[in-house]
Amino acid sequence: MNRTRIVLGSLVVLALVAGAVRWRRAHVAPPDFCAEVRSKIGTRSATALLAKLRESHPNSAEVYFLSARQSRLEGNAPDAAVHAARAEELGWSRSQLARERVLRRAVTDARGARPELDDLLASDPNDSDGLAALAEGALQAGRSEEAVALAGRILERDPHDPRGLYLRGKARVQARQLDAARADLEAAVAAGPEPLVHAPARLALAMCLLDLGEFSRAFDLFCAARDEGPSDPLALFGVGRSATYLGRLDDAERAFSAVLELRPGHVETLVSLAQVVEQRGDLKRALGYLEAAERAEPDRRETHSRLAKILAALGQDEGAAHHESRFRALDPERKGPNTNPPKGMP
Repeated sequence: MNRTRIVLGSLVVLALVAGAVRWRRAHVAPPDFCAEVRSKIGTRSATALLAKLRESHPNSAEVYFLSARQSRLEGNAPDAAVHAARAEELGWSRSQLARERVLRRAVTDARGARPELDDLLASDPNDSDGLAALAEGALQAGRSEEAVALAGRILERDPHDPRGLYLRGKARVQARQLDAARADLEAAVAAGPEPLVHAPARLALAMCLLDLGEFSRAFDLFCAARDEGPSDPLALFGVGRSATYLGRLDDAERAFSAVLELRPGHVETLVSLAQVVEQRGDLKRALGYLEAAERAEPDRRETHSRLAKILAALGQDEGAAHHESRFRALDPERKGPNTNPPKGMP
């Protein structure tokens, strides 16, 4: 009898436990495996987290939607499109995917996406992604005041937003408001390396400091950017330019030579390298770089001016006279065909 009671009691306990498990499954939400990465979208660490989640949850629509957002923020429109397509297959919200489609288009075609971005902001004036996309488009079009205003709207909601600070700083550099630009870009960089805008903000700050004549700090920032991206021609060119101002001619020559390996025939780099080797007293090498620059861009005034000086120093008076004549003929105050300022890195 006692044994029967024990068995019956055990069965009751097991039934209660099973019932509790069923109740918990029915009433308690499962662990939110996307919670961590959702809060990290727009940071470096989100990329690795999403790669792991795509492996562990290959049928999660949200994982692929978040992957699409992250890729778009990284400027990788092709991967963003692939992830968005998978999220759509898995049944993610069509309205959210449509919004991503507009923002993704703005990465590669800011001008063409402008009407859709305007519609996006008409429905939500505080959409920070839409404001950022419009600010980038304004920057590309040279409308710096508009870009400053759009970035300012992002910062109204969050004065410490790294992307808003970066965009406003970049726009202020374009408007030649260098002191204000420096403050914004310093704040963006101070947010740390996690935000995706950290690297471009650091590069923009380095260029701003270069324009402000703070060559030593600019050199350090350009070197940090080069160390992180050894094949980034803009970082390499910045190292060369700031090193030239600091009289670090070995560093400058190495940096400019590395740029030419990546961008053979880049005129501004050829002219800059000519300046470096000229300072080292190697006029013949300087002449070679300048002649290569002239072949690449025959109507560049600065090249003819430097060629005239180098040839005169080498005693080649006829050639010097020829380039002096070309320099004067290209005078933008007269009727010269080339009225553009010297080109920097593209």
